[in-house]
Amino acid sequence: RQPPDDMAWRERLAKVAEWTSRPEMALEHWWHLARETQRDDAWQSVLRLAPGLLNDPALIAALQYQLARQPDALRQLQELVAARERQGEPKMALHYLERFNRRSPRAQTLEMMADLADRAAEPGIALQTWQGLFEQPGEATPARLLRAATLAMLQGNTAQALNWLELAQPSAASNNSEDENQREILRLTGQLATQEQREAQAIRAFTKLSLHELAAEGDFDSLISLLENDHP
Repeated sequence: RQPPDDMAWRERLAKVAEWTSRPEMALEHWWHLARETQRDDAWQSVLRLAPGLLNDPALIAALQYQLARQPDALRQLQELVAARERQGEPKMALHYLERFNRRSPRAQTLEMMADLADRAAEPGIALQTWQGLFEQPGEATPARLLRAATLAMLQGNTAQALNWLELAQPSAASNNSEDENQREILRLTGQLATQEQREAQAIRAFTKLSLHELAAEGDFDSLISLLENDHP
């Protein structure tokens, strides 16, 4: 009988466990071997076995090892965030993304961080992250702006919400009357601008929305009411 700290013994047990279809035992020994030796083949075995066994602690450890070697591996980063959330640790994932984005901010990881911060009940971090993302050329897409504006509105920051919604509105050349995002952007702009007594902005939004194939009866009613108030 070999002592449990004999790494060669652990490796043989791991391999035999896999050959005999005992993946839980195999994972236990590969993970021990990986922690003690930091061998790449052991960590790769943990990465291979842990997801199918729903062993998030082992998966998190292996993903952290992998990301230390390949920090730009976006798929592994997404898996790490998801595993942390499944473990009820979204803020640990958020801290990891914060460190990652300080070192190498990328549009996809900033968007991931903004969405995670929202789910982790950190709206201030989410809004700040959206702002940082929108400062990157070409990244202020209508879909992202709509999500950020909705969050800003829910936090009572209607001025910021309206600024982002204004950026999200399509030009006449790019207008697509069948785009549901455009409809929601115009409708929310009109509603918020009306609430903030910015009638001119509200009229512009509802006028564009009235040309939209997906406009509802209430959208026309809102436009008529605004025009009547503007020209009694």
